[in-house]
Amino acid sequence: MADLLVCHLGRVPYEEGVEIQERLRSRVQEGELGEVLLLLEHDPVYTLGRRSEPGDLGLGEDWCRAQGIDVVKTQR
Repeated sequence: MADLLVCHLGRVPYEEGVEIQERLRSRVQEGELGEVLLLLEHDPVYTLGRRSEPGDLGLGEDWCRAQGIDVVKTQR
């Protein structure tokens, strides 16, 4: 059975969490690291993917941000 590296990161900003995941994914794919499990959470966020349309956020980005909800464009 392979070892599993478990990392408890606590609360991190959404975009920072994604960046960490991408860096680790590359290292795992290159064989530098074994399996990794990240335990983390982030503040509320809406993600807008490649197929998102302007009206997908019914009340708009400004409203979301005023409520403390971040809006992030993603590549997915």
